[in-house]
Amino acid sequence: MTEKTLLATKQLIDATWVLTYQLPDDNINKTRKEIGEPLEIIIIGHYRDDEQYQSYDSKVPRFRLEEAPGRIVTYAVISTESDDGNTLNKRYRVRNRKYVFSYLKKGECCHGPNN
Repeated sequence: MTEKTLLATKQLIDATWVLTYQLPDDNINKTRKEIGEPLEIIIIGHYRDDEQYQSYDSKVPRFRLEEAPGRIVTYAVISTESDDGNTLNKRYRVRNRKYVFSYLKKGECCHGPNN
């Protein structure tokens, strides 16, 4: 089964960053859910997209990445707004952990750790 690719954004001053990811519906996540552990996501892309920032609705989820030493992404916090205006935060473990700018897609704009 092909997983649906999801999108979240983050505003940093005048820049819009986009996170595309998948939430696998597999045995690993089923087990993690049963034992109360954070579900895992697979990051597809993490890139800057200033051109379309106007088109991202305020209802699009927001994200924050948590990093380990060496800027290795370990967790992603995805925030959504509920119908009553409250913010709901879900923390996901990143299955494909790597350097924060190694996930680039669409324009490949940033320098890696060795550039």
